[in-house]
Amino acid sequence: MTKRFIALLVALLMAISVCPSALAKVERSASVKALERYNEHDYLALRAFFETEDENGIKNGDKFFNKVYEPDDPSTWLDVEWALVDTEYRVRYIEMNLFESADPAAGELDLSDFTRLDTLFISDIGLGGNLDVSGCGELAYLYCDGNELTGIDLTGCGALEYLYCEDNDLTSLDFTGCVSLKHFRCTGNRINVLDMADTVTGIERIDGGAGYVSVDNLNSSNYISVCVPFGCTYNGWVDGNGDHYTDDMCFYSSVYADTPLNVTALIEWDTIPWNLHDFTMLRRVLAYETGIDVKGLGGMPNGYFANYYFDPDNVYTMMDYATWDEVDGEMRLVGLVIGQQNYEFVGPIDLSGCDALMFFGLIGQSTPQYNNVYPTDVNLSGCTGLVQLYIADVPVKSLDITGCSGLQALSVHNTAIKHLDFTGVGNLTPYEVNAEGFGSVGAYWEYCAHDDEEYEMSFIDIYADPLYGDE
Repeated sequence: MTKRFIALLVALLMAISVCPSALAKVERSASVKALERYNEHDYLALRAFFETEDENGIKNGDKFFNKVYEPDDPSTWLDVEWALVDTEYRVRYIEMNLFESADPAAGELDLSDFTRLDTLFISDIGLGGNLDVSGCGELAYLYCDGNELTGIDLTGCGALEYLYCEDNDLTSLDFTGCVSLKHFRCTGNRINVLDMADTVTGIERIDGGAGYVSVDNLNSSNYISVCVPFGCTYNGWVDGNGDHYTDDMCFYSSVYADTPLNVTALIEWDTIPWNLHDFTMLRRVLAYETGIDVKGLGGMPNGYFANYYFDPDNVYTMMDYATWDEVDGEMRLVGLVIGQQNYEFVGPIDLSGCDALMFFGLIGQSTPQYNNVYPTDVNLSGCTGLVQLYIADVPVKSLDITGCSGLQALSVHNTAIKHLDFTGVGNLTPYEVNAEGFGSVGAYWEYCAHDDEEYEMSFIDIYADPLYGDE
């Protein structure tokens, strides 16, 4: 018996030596058997997306999983979780994050009929085109914000409770059959109408008219706003009972999933034209690229740091900075205050020729190391309607106020300004002041009327030790 066993063992070893690929075939057979335990539909659909290459030949799988990615080994697909259903594994959870400084994802993502998928996190991966999650009957959590999606197919997503799709390129959303939706955000898109009659949010329909509809954290803060396009002004909204409201670009509703309330918002509009010069000048200031990188998106514009939803083509996203009012049949820029908030602001400020501007303020912090307001030059020349001007604690190097004939109050201090020209500025004298060497120049002046007697106060400060200056 022992001899026979040894003989068989020797024969087997000889066979393997003659055919060195025999063991490899055994390994491949085991690998194929392991893959057979993964649902073919789920496996092939995800594999196809991970294998999609960009124009540089880099696969999505390498962007998400770096060097560990293997297309034929789902265990290397990090943050993709599978659940055993009967005799095979189905995808239950997907999370995709770009590895370090990887380029945006390539292609479109089709997860249709992932019937066991309940959670999908794909925020900020640069995904474009249409996201298809139709037939995902167990999908409850969908986070796809910060991408470039133009469409989302939610057909058959009856279990969906959370949808966060802000900051994409969406123009519409179809909630038909989304009977479980409770929490929703869609700010930063270009959606004109939202029909939410199938949902339990309590909102039936929001019609933005000429504008775009934004919903921010519905059923948490219940905040609904409308982005007004250039050339229109907001004139309120009408609820389902026909009652008219004018609530400053938004309305708050005490609507919760357990107490549904039928609310229909129809946005009304006036067509008062916006002054193109004022809009263009302010847009240029707020759209100036700071060079500050935010979440790998590159240098962000000034406007982003005061309003996360800043849109340089939407005048109403500038309201944290600017005040507009109707002047002679046009919407004009009448006030602008920058500073004292926790955001960055850099670059030149040129509002020359904005002759309806009545108040301008630029305010930093008195302690330089904590200052985050760094404009370089301010040009208000020709702002004939300017009444009040206040600039303090900012490293501005130049200020042009020539021709501001309506100015009645001026305060400029703790800057890096070395020259002020008051030519044509109200009744203010002297016409020009300068500082040399380490100095900078500041001024305070106010034109007042009291008991029918007009009087003028003025003095000029010359700083020997400037807050901001050259060594």
